[in-house]
Amino acid sequence: MKHFQHAQTTTASRETIWAIWMDVANWHKWDTELESAQSDSDLILGAQGTLKSKGSPKSRFTITEFTDGESFTFTVSMPLAKLHVAHYFEAGDNTTFVHEVWFDGLLSGVFARLLGNTYAQALPNVLKLIQEIAESHALEQRQIV
Repeated sequence: MKHFQHAQTTTASRETIWAIWMDVANWHKWDTELESAQSDSDLILGAQGTLKSKGSPKSRFTITEFTDGESFTFTVSMPLAKLHVAHYFEAGDNTTFVHEVWFDGLLSGVFARLLGNTYAQALPNVLKLIQEIAESHALEQRQIV
């Protein structure tokens, strides 16, 4: 699969989902394909960091699109290809968030065949875990008040 996405609706606020996305050190808690992640700085356009996927060496990522509170995309350079992962909200009254993944470049088809199906199969569970973390956090906040 060269291009795929998944959407999830939650009762949690956009701000709660955004905070989860911005917490790079804890991405591995909801991204079942990651062992670890870290950013060299706060996530802003051009920020960089490292990802350690299961069974793979560390990779560098760069934030290639960023709209504060709305969306961001990180890109991982691969030999003659790139992996892009976008995170954004759908318009509407509900909080619906989306992760979109695609490969491009000369060897994108090769990497899509090697990694795409695994990522595509993991994506629904990844978003479900974000939903559970966000709703648990929202419940905790209501109990404090």
